[in-house]
Amino acid sequence: MLLSRHVMELRQLNAFVAVAEEGTFVAAADRLGVVQPAVSQAVGRLEDEVGFALFQRSSRRVTLTGAGEAFLPHAQAVLTRLRQAERIAEDLSAGRAGVVRLATTGGAWDVVNTLLSEHHAAHPEVRVELQQGRRAPKLQAILDGEIDAALVHSAPPTPGLSFTEAARESWQVVASAAHPLAGAGPIALHALAGDPLVLVTGERPGAQRLREQLTELCRGAGFEPTLGPTLESLEDALIEIARSTSWTFLRPANARDAGRVGVAELRITDSLAPARLWIAHRTDPPPATRTFVAVAHRLCASEA
Repeated sequence: MLLSRHVMELRQLNAFVAVAEEGTFVAAADRLGVVQPAVSQAVGRLEDEVGFALFQRSSRRVTLTGAGEAFLPHAQAVLTRLRQAERIAEDLSAGRAGVVRLATTGGAWDVVNTLLSEHHAAHPEVRVELQQGRRAPKLQAILDGEIDAALVHSAPPTPGLSFTEAARESWQVVASAAHPLAGAGPIALHALAGDPLVLVTGERPGAQRLREQLTELCRGAGFEPTLGPTLESLEDALIEIARSTSWTFLRPANARDAGRVGVAELRITDSLAPARLWIAHRTDPPPATRTFVAVAHRLCASEA
């Protein structure tokens, strides 16, 4: 068979198509940016490869043979597909195309929706696949190549990973609507020092980091918190708060629904360090992930 013994070179196909479309070897050479003998040699070698004449040559004109005319659309199709492949490769390499597998996190839907909208406007050929309901730790899933990026609420130093800030939000402090300080006007956070601080773990791997983060907020206000129960879901935490004197910190997206279960926001006079949302990704991310992270960084910087 032809392919088992020979290799049909792209430069030979380019020369053949150029001569067929331009009508002369000289015009084909000008189009390809080479000398005319190089075109003649390439076409001659292609004819040797395929085993038949592609052109009828005379001193005045060059015309396709019947076999050459039948072969031409196939050669053109090969070159067209090659150009398409080159363009796709360029887009993939530049991050203008591809797929980003993103794991999300609770309490961040406003940020996620805005980020996805901005990213789609900038890179419509990149598809973002949301990876929901994952049980394995997200950071390990990135290192294992199962996902490309993850929204997380903390950025622990992790070999092989980088963290890009995606959003900053003000912490909301909530307590039972029946709490003695509810509706009392702005208060110092220290006024809650004697009441239990409820923690919501969400994802178990982040429980200790969350505990440390919220404890630091209290210490910044001048007191060591009295730690209450640690609950897995936000719903359980709100129910616990609604029926006791306990309280907690919530991100704005979570705080909006708190009033439905008898929980009220307390106005705090302290200036609290913001709740930060990060995108975790490999230190050497794929191009599509790199452009996704760049959009998130730009969006966060514009809102700072």
